[in-house]
Amino acid sequence: MEKIKPLLPSLREKKRYVAFEIVSEKPVNIKQASSVIFDSARKYVGVKGLALMGLIVLDEKFKKNKGILKVNVKHVNTLKACFCLAKEIDSQPIILKSLGVSGVLQKIDKFTAS
Repeated sequence: MEKIKPLLPSLREKKRYVAFEIVSEKPVNIKQASSVIFDSARKYVGVKGLALMGLIVLDEKFKKNKGILKVNVKHVNTLKACFCLAKEIDSQPIILKSLGVSGVLQKIDKFTAS
């Protein structure tokens, strides 16, 4: 059986990593955070726009209400606009903030540290 060749770098989708923070009175878990982010993005851009964004929540990088999202380079500003629509988790008011954007995962880790 023959292996499938990987895509050339020029044909791959370009991505950016966005560091975010959820400001709330109580700690938030990753399931709550990802559901509120996906719901607000679905409200803002719809299902097709959400698919074009290629939004992925990096579960292993989430701690202390801070995390990292992976998104298509063309939709970084759209994702930041979606953060404004997130108002509450379990009837608890929240603020969803963008901490920084980078194309390399090692550089974005400094925004979520501390």
